[in-house]
Amino acid sequence: MQQLLEYGTCVGGADPGTRATDGDFALASRDVIIPIVRAYRPDLMLVSAGFDAHRDEPLVGMQLTAPGFARFAAALFAVADEHASGCTVPLLEGGYDLAALAESVHACERNLTGEGAPAAEPATPAGERTVARHRDFHRAYWNL
Repeated sequence: MQQLLEYGTCVGGADPGTRATDGDFALASRDVIIPIVRAYRPDLMLVSAGFDAHRDEPLVGMQLTAPGFARFAAALFAVADEHASGCTVPLLEGGYDLAALAESVHACERNLTGEGAPAAEPATPAGERTVARHRDFHRAYWNL
């Protein structure tokens, strides 16, 4: 349990203030989040599957779409296949716009059947700066 409380083990990928897009989140996932999850080598992955960052959600102000969530889910499932014998438990925990929630859950579910998601758009300049800050911070704790 102590390892979970050490500085540097709580990882964020984008600031809501950046109005992060699918491309921004894909960059954060590729350069920060997934490498850290992979380095951690989980035996089991419990995924808090909240969809509050969807562009139709009223509270957060981020701009993710269902395909963006699906790409992230696919990356997490790949790490689970590598390190946890595929043991992933996604727990639905957030989303106020019911249409966006249903669309996002269904898009993530399609990854389980191998359907996958389309390629991400490029990151925005604001997203690139945010990801660079996160990457620089976490390099002190992880091999990024």
